[in-house]
Amino acid sequence: MQHWQRDALHEAADRHAIISMTDVTGRITYVNDKFCTLSGYRREELLGATHGLIKSGRHSREFYADLWRTITGGGTWHGEVCNRKKTGDIYWVSATIMPMTDEAGNPAGYVSIRTDITLFKRTQEKLQESTQRYKFFIDNVEEGIVVCDRGIIVDASERWFELFRCRREDAIGQPVMSFTADRVVPMALQLIESKWAEPYESVMLRHDGTTFPAIVRGRNQMVGERELRLTTVLDISRQKENEQAVQASKLEAERANQAKTEFLSSMSHELRTPLNAIFGFAQLLEFDESLDRDQQDSAQEILKAAGHLLGLINEVLDLAKIESGHMTLSIETVLLAPVFDECEQLLRPLVSERKISLHMPAASTAAVWADRVRLKQVLLNLLSNAIKYNRPQGEVRLTVEAGGGHFRIAVADTGNGIAPEDLARLFQPFNRLDAEHSKIEGTGIGLVISRRLVEAMDGAIGVDSTLGQGSRFWIDLPRADPAMATLQLPELPRKIKREAYGQEHVLYIDDNPVNLKLVTQMLGKLRNILLVTAHTPELGIELAQSREPCLILLDINMPRMDGYEVLQVLKADLKLRHVPVIAVSANAMPKDIERGIAAGFADYLTKPIDVGRFLESIDRHRLKGERS
Repeated sequence: MQHWQRDALHEAADRHAIISMTDVTGRITYVNDKFCTLSGYRREELLGATHGLIKSGRHSREFYADLWRTITGGGTWHGEVCNRKKTGDIYWVSATIMPMTDEAGNPAGYVSIRTDITLFKRTQEKLQESTQRYKFFIDNVEEGIVVCDRGIIVDASERWFELFRCRREDAIGQPVMSFTADRVVPMALQLIESKWAEPYESVMLRHDGTTFPAIVRGRNQMVGERELRLTTVLDISRQKENEQAVQASKLEAERANQAKTEFLSSMSHELRTPLNAIFGFAQLLEFDESLDRDQQDSAQEILKAAGHLLGLINEVLDLAKIESGHMTLSIETVLLAPVFDECEQLLRPLVSERKISLHMPAASTAAVWADRVRLKQVLLNLLSNAIKYNRPQGEVRLTVEAGGGHFRIAVADTGNGIAPEDLARLFQPFNRLDAEHSKIEGTGIGLVISRRLVEAMDGAIGVDSTLGQGSRFWIDLPRADPAMATLQLPELPRKIKREAYGQEHVLYIDDNPVNLKLVTQMLGKLRNILLVTAHTPELGIELAQSREPCLILLDINMPRMDGYEVLQVLKADLKLRHVPVIAVSANAMPKDIERGIAAGFADYLTKPIDVGRFLESIDRHRLKGERS
């Protein structure tokens, strides 16, 4: 090689590579310009020094020991070295270090040729960091991820292997369908073939043979010239367990409610049956003109006690129905004025007895959204409390105030008032604030029922009270358009008048002798009716077929055949199907009444029998039976 060629080669190498030479002890004897430029050191600082001057501290002692073993043994060392500039910045080089010998073949030093790979290493580190982050994310998300090529697994995340309880070697190269429960394979294949991308619920098969429910979502992706399918699998076992637990709790709650309903129905029947005799015979005594004043007073006391007991039963059952969710409301537009009039007339005896001044609002067209019957029940409770807990010759004032989208109906009294610390206990069941030790009758649940009813009607109830001055209870109900109200005439209590009718046959079927006796006396004294009674369902059917009565009274709970079965037999008889049949039963729950009317009873009367309601129904349906 000619001299000029060697110079050109040397210049090209010097411009491209980082070159240095050392003696056999490792001290630098030569560096090119590129070495100086890259390291930041001047040539004078480098010559005579060792390469330890540019060590970065990134490599271990074993790394440098291996390098020296290689070159001192006559070999050539190749590798990547991290060095540090004079400024403190690091840089990476790809180095080739080889020994040099003299003419006699003895070691003379070492030459190192390096290439700057700092940019490559930085790119590589970023790529590794990005890959690690991606892998961390893939392996730690809740979903397992699997990649398939034409249905064969080519890769999967660590989470996927955890979900399917298998090792990588047990899955890679296997059909993905081998990890799907047999019963859902057809659906899964159809979705894959259609390139379905929306999530769907499936059942997965683990490597150990167990299954688990999952939400699966797959999408197709072109990678180079291959179309791969990436699928995520989310284990929803816990969600399913929670759903099953909720469903089980719901079923348990429904069973509990059903049991409570059955208990309420049974209690209602058992309590009303004996009360029917007390209430019924007392009403008969009330209309017995042969009784003297003392006897009439005694009958009134019996009626009063029976009425109080019936009120207690109704309130307890009302509260139980509300708490069990069986209280149904009929929300409609209700004019307040007629409801107020009904309440006033019903409370007149109590107002007169307690010598209370009751002030009602002037007639107005105010209307609210409410259940008319339940609103009347709430107002009667508030007004009767205001009357009972008032001072002698006190006042009770009912007012209506408009506010926003509601009307406030307030009942104010001039009683003793309620202490602030007692107000919170007012709406607790059976808490009468020590009034149970007084002569004032009550149950302690009227206000509880009132609150539940008002809130069920989308309203609110509250109280303001001052000791020594009185209390003011109020309810807020949504305002309604009065024009939408249907005028309802109040059903006022009325005296039962004797009416002259020709004798007619009325059949009463009941297995309870006391009930038979009560109804016999009622109709015997107050109506000119020939009552035929039957103490068994079979006898009742036989009498109906032989006597062809104009009206039949029928109990529900009877042995061997209940009232519904008897009704079916009667309606199936061509000669009797036109005869009105009235149910007279102690089954007084709303669902009982609804069932009775739906079954075909002309009317459904509950025990204890209200004489006025009882006779009115008999008169009305007896005339229908005559015309048929």
